Amino acid sequence: MGDSFFVWDPARLSVQVAAMDREHQRLVGLMNALHQRHVAGDADRAELGKLLDEFGAFVVEHFAHEEAYMASIGYEGLESHKKVHANLLEKWTAKRREFDAGDGKLSDALFHFLKFWLNAHIQGVDVKYGAVAVKR
Repeated sequence: MGDSFFVWDPARLSVQVAAMDREHQRLVGLMNALHQRHVAGDADRAELGKLLDEFGAFVVEHFAHEEAYMASIGYEGLESHKKVHANLLEKWTAKRREFDAGDGKLSDALFHFLKFWLNAHIQGVDVKYGAVAVKR
């Protein structure tokens, strides 16, 4: 999929935990589907809202899975990681509210936020629990 907004690159993004890598890939796929509808410009508010809800619901589910996994391996950074998740969810909720209050269109800024978030969070934060998991 060369026209994807965000390309999954295992060399850069794998956290060496297969279940979490699969979930990260799903997040990327959901974001790409949302972006594709945005670029096409023919999705109405209801369709975009549904896609946003699907993405948001999976983020919540993924964060819960990730936190349970970190607890299961005794990851020392769990509490700070939970705070990062809470902060990201706050930002996501604000972005979702902006859409609800707006004209029914998605902004490029939303996608820059999502791309930065996924890249930075996976590469900068999630890889740390992956490194602990690999040692076990």
